Amino acid sequence: MMQKIQFQGEDYILVGGAITTPERYKSGTVSYAHLSKNGFIHRYNSKIGTKDDIKFLEEIEDIKPTTEGMLNLLSGRSWF
Repeated sequence: MMQKIQFQGEDYILVGGAITTPERYKSGTVSYAHLSKNGFIHRYNSKIGTKDDIKFLEEIEDIKPTTEGMLNLLSGRSWF
């Protein structure tokens, strides 16, 4: 399951450690930020928050990437 969250006043989904929008996830484009194991949130190698800054809203059903999104993921042109 994916988790719908709110971070910095905006709605996102949490997929593994990636903080992204459903649209970005479906298309396989770069996520907004990443939640690391130590609880820090990074964007482009800069710390922009911690797990305490996330408001967990609800679990949602998994969203599937589009074919183009899967190609982006497999080619390495996406996420991090």
